[in-house]
Amino acid sequence: MKIELPTNATRTPITIKPKYNKVTFDRERMKIRLKRGERQFYPIDVTTFKNSAEVLDWIFQVARKGWCDPETLHDLITCIEQACYEVKGNNAQGVFCPGGRDKNVQW
Repeated sequence: MKIELPTNATRTPITIKPKYNKVTFDRERMKIRLKRGERQFYPIDVTTFKNSAEVLDWIFQVARKGWCDPETLHDLITCIEQACYEVKGNNAQGVFCPGGRDKNVQW
């Protein structure tokens, strides 16, 4: 699946690999859902990502869960990148910390 950028965006879109199935982004609800079993999901409200510190906090919080494996963590980071492209038209670094400077984000 290729993420299309808004016409005013200047960054190169990312391509999500087909195996990307443990973690999904629901743009309508602004939620990332991590699959943590056959029928259980761990939801993350993307609107809580107000700055780079909060994104990093979520990544480390999920990494410490017993059900989180390296693939899930990779897919979470890719999903955050996807959400940034879909909603903000830029990659996660450009949205949260362009040029190494923390930025407050309103979704």
